[in-house]
Amino acid sequence: MEHPANVRTVYFVGAGMGQPDGLTGQALQALRDSDLILGAKRLLSLAEVLGLSVPCVPAYQAAEIRRVLQEYPQAQTISVLFSGDIGFYSGAAAAATDLADLPGISIQFRCGVSSLAYFCAKLQTAWQDVFPLSLHGREGNLLAAVGRHRKTFVLTDRERTPGVLCRELCDAGLPDIPVSIGERLSYPEERICRGTARQWAGETFHPLSVMLVENPRAAQDLAVHGIPDGEWIRGKTPMTKEEVRSVSLSKLRLRETDIFYDVGAGTGSVSVEAALRLSRGTVYALERDAEAISLLHANKEKWAVPNLHIIPGHAPDTFASLPSPDRAFLGGTGGHTRAVLAALREKNPSVRVVANVITLESLTETLQAFQELDFQEVDIVQLQVSKAKKAGPYHMMLGQNPIYILSADGPGKKEAP
Repeated sequence: MEHPANVRTVYFVGAGMGQPDGLTGQALQALRDSDLILGAKRLLSLAEVLGLSVPCVPAYQAAEIRRVLQEYPQAQTISVLFSGDIGFYSGAAAAATDLADLPGISIQFRCGVSSLAYFCAKLQTAWQDVFPLSLHGREGNLLAAVGRHRKTFVLTDRERTPGVLCRELCDAGLPDIPVSIGERLSYPEERICRGTARQWAGETFHPLSVMLVENPRAAQDLAVHGIPDGEWIRGKTPMTKEEVRSVSLSKLRLRETDIFYDVGAGTGSVSVEAALRLSRGTVYALERDAEAISLLHANKEKWAVPNLHIIPGHAPDTFASLPSPDRAFLGGTGGHTRAVLAALREKNPSVRVVANVITLESLTETLQAFQELDFQEVDIVQLQVSKAKKAGPYHMMLGQNPIYILSADGPGKKEAP
């Protein structure tokens, strides 16, 4: 292969699952054109199987690649092997960025077959509607992903194995959810298991494993908040009505990775709707009443939101063991509004808070607490909802109690860059 003067070609090659028959044509050609091949030890065996008599060096991180290129100045065409596809949870993009300052180097990508595409083909299922999640040396919220998506593909590792993850699904109330597991894909000892989370919980699997979790009850079809009031499992516990809930959730300005506290969660309508929106976040529903806690569990199960955690007890005492909140909703504080706000501010000075109050005394108490604790951008909305009720051939508008919706940002926000 001819090269422009003083320019070396470095191919970043997707090695697929690791077997030669899984290489794309372009990937195979890049390897055959190379006079030096780099990659993880497991992948370098491809060169031997293909009969390529060129130096092979175990290196795939940017610093290692840079060092080897200096050690082999005579190599004009170099391939660096990455498992799977270079565009799917691969180190290729980061390595290319880190090596961009090398003079005389032309980096080119050659795609491979991802474990997602390979595994779904084995299962004979489409993957355009699959949500991909990597837990391979990464942080990630499996329960939130499964609660949000009908199909979730998971890359596992030595710590968060399929057996461990299936135990998490069982503990979250999803023991019968379908789970397919693939071990050592493309290798002679390849194994594909189909079953349920309960069936695979605690089982031992090879570190090179993937999962496809299917949740037919996932809430992916909900594009906006405002689940009708009649859809909730209810008792005598107060519930934030859908119109008030919609405005309150909008004022919270939730982001999908937020940690969210619902203080005085009641029936759980705010908690559940927040959990449905926070695809990579976590909701903590804090409630002291036993009947309300029972309803919270029932609605959590109905709406399949495993990223919702129910915390019994009195706020703010229950805050101590929880991670710092990004957002908080005060539906009821039992007369301890100032103490709750002070604790929230202590946990995160930049927390955003939305509070619902009905009485003028509660309004005054909340405003005074916001002022004393130096909360910023205080906003107040008075909302009164009237809903039609049929009376014979007529419709009468019946008014609900007016409510005040207060929102504010913690004092730390004004100091942020």
